[in-house]
Amino acid sequence: MAPHLPTYDEFVSTEGPAIDGAYREKHGVDPAPSDVRHNAWRRLVEGWSQEAILWDILHPGEPMPKPPDPPIPPFDQLRTFKGAFCIPGLLPNLLPYDGRLWTPGYGSFDAPVRGAMLDAYRALGYHDFWFCWAGKPYRDQYRTLPDDAGYARDLIEEILAAGLEPFPVLVWDGWTTPSAYQPKVHALAEATRDRLRKAVVMYEMDGPFQGDPDAQERCIQYCKDQFPKTLLYGHWTSGQSGARHPGSDFWPKMEGILRGILYQCQGWAQSITEIRDRIADFLVRFGPDKFHGYYRGDYPVFDFILGEATTTMTHHGGWSAQQAIDVAKQLLAAYPDRIPQEGQEPRTAPIWGFCDGGPV
Repeated sequence: MAPHLPTYDEFVSTEGPAIDGAYREKHGVDPAPSDVRHNAWRRLVEGWSQEAILWDILHPGEPMPKPPDPPIPPFDQLRTFKGAFCIPGLLPNLLPYDGRLWTPGYGSFDAPVRGAMLDAYRALGYHDFWFCWAGKPYRDQYRTLPDDAGYARDLIEEILAAGLEPFPVLVWDGWTTPSAYQPKVHALAEATRDRLRKAVVMYEMDGPFQGDPDAQERCIQYCKDQFPKTLLYGHWTSGQSGARHPGSDFWPKMEGILRGILYQCQGWAQSITEIRDRIADFLVRFGPDKFHGYYRGDYPVFDFILGEATTTMTHHGGWSAQQAIDVAKQLLAAYPDRIPQEGQEPRTAPIWGFCDGGPV
């Protein structure tokens, strides 16, 4: 049974009319009370999706067709990130914590709320939707998600149907041994690998793995083995450049495994200038002149994404969404598009976008 089904009242008000309409279309009469109860039972107890019920009414006995594959965007478009996983005050009458949209907690809500979250997110012009499929989306602030790969598939289909790019965290930070994460990731891959184009391995993975670089590398490799065609990204605590220090001991091993890093800035004890300098240092490392900046055609091997620049302040520090966007503009303005044009040789890699708010 799929978790987090609508309540009976939600079913009657939001899904029931379409189901009743399908019955009238098929049979030419209103459904009898027994038909209504039967469909409510299928939806609320047996876990049928509304789409499956509609199909079964209109096409009894026929298998439901597989949804069409999402169109594959050009590679460089897929590498580009436009996202904001913490947006304060976006839906004040619907979401907790003064209406804060915390996209990792998406699956903790029921279907009507999830739909409103996707609509509001898309209306802001964002595209990449970072979410958790299992475990705790953030401490104890949101409902714990079951490790249900079928439910994860449902969430991914919803996000795709909304015209957004699903970007899940593959490994919950409570799974820190191969025996804990491998069966979960394998089940997720069996259910979703045909629908996932990019994902992050784990949130701040150096923390749960207590800085053990070998354990982190094993986890990354396993995720790539399970999702060979998915673009995978690494995420570490603030200021960290990867699973090993220096990065020259880590990134060469990741060629063909990780697509890049969702970089988390050092924190707000620093000035904008200091944050820019740290980003510039990282971009130089991903550039053509350094140890792992090998070029294939016109592109560096790894991608740099501004993963977290302002989330600490929007989540804990009282910043507005606009303040986060303004800071992102300042950071991104220092690094214009550096993908080389014909005959040019860039000195650094480009920034491929942002995950916690920015200009769209």
